[in-house]
Amino acid sequence: MNKPYDLADLGEKLKAAGLIEVEQAAENCYAALKDWLVESAALSSSPYDDLIVSFMSHVDRYVLPQIDKLDGKSG
Repeated sequence: MNKPYDLADLGEKLKAAGLIEVEQAAENCYAALKDWLVESAALSSSPYDDLIVSFMSHVDRYVLPQIDKLDGKSG
């Protein structure tokens, strides 16, 4: 490290520590959460959770780009 609190250096350390794998794990966990919500809503008698599930694709537009930023690059 050449200067204190260098974010680029921190990024390299995090990548070496498995940041790319963390991003993939976050995507997998988010997918599992969505599956769980859909399955739970199907079993529930409440109509409100069905409404929540119908909005999940809209939530994806906000959550997935944030997960994609974890490793500092797109894709």
